[in-house]
Amino acid sequence: MQGILKHVALMRCACASIAPGLLALLLFAHANGGTPDAEVLPPGVVVRQTPGSPAAVGTLSAGARVEVLFTQSGPAGSWSQVALPSGQTGFVPDTSLRRLTSAPQWRAAAPDRNAPGGARWTRRGAVEVPLKRIGGVLLVASRINNQVATNFIVDTGASVVTISHVVADRLGLEYAGKPTQRLITPSGIMHSPRVVLDAVHVPDETGVGVSSVDAVVATIPGSPPDIGGLLGQSFLRNFHVTIDAERGVMHLQSVGAAAGISR
Repeated sequence: MQGILKHVALMRCACASIAPGLLALLLFAHANGGTPDAEVLPPGVVVRQTPGSPAAVGTLSAGARVEVLFTQSGPAGSWSQVALPSGQTGFVPDTSLRRLTSAPQWRAAAPDRNAPGGARWTRRGAVEVPLKRIGGVLLVASRINNQVATNFIVDTGASVVTISHVVADRLGLEYAGKPTQRLITPSGIMHSPRVVLDAVHVPDETGVGVSSVDAVVATIPGSPPDIGGLLGQSFLRNFHVTIDAERGVMHLQSVGAAAGISR
């Protein structure tokens, strides 16, 4: 059986089919808007569903300000995923944007696979983290609360981090009776408990970490036990995120002096 995950942005960059039995749950159809960090250059731009796709989700006029969720480099060139005022996300050529903050540019050597945790620090202070592709999604290693190691699906369209019930139980979290967050699934609406994680590190303590990370407890049906959830914007928005799909690496560089970030 193959599932279709429509709103995992990295999956949409690659292909629509998922590894057998991997995912059936659709989470977070819209990303919460953050602080705009780029301006659309004249004459404006069409926002695409996927990089280079003819399918459009909207247009942005010259001068419009948007939040860049991440930038992908691949055979189709460099494309940035942006959050639209409607709450949807889409892709525009990176050359159509003028950054309002200093977005890092990398031409890094191959990652040092012998480094602890597989992370490599660049001269510009960014961490380069290996990604693993399964079907149409990208996985990244992580460590939660300095206790539990797991793999997250990188989901730049998810508003918050998601952890499975198994991971929550291993962390000893009390989530029963907690306030819930509304999630959209193929079978309807569900409400999942909200929690705050003490810390999330990628790929582990040798890489970068964020403290006091908002998350929800929701299990992805059919997912293997080594996938602990989704790495969403409650973690990712603290960084300039660049994904090199061809090399299978993700660069994370902290945004200014964002609180709660450690290395």
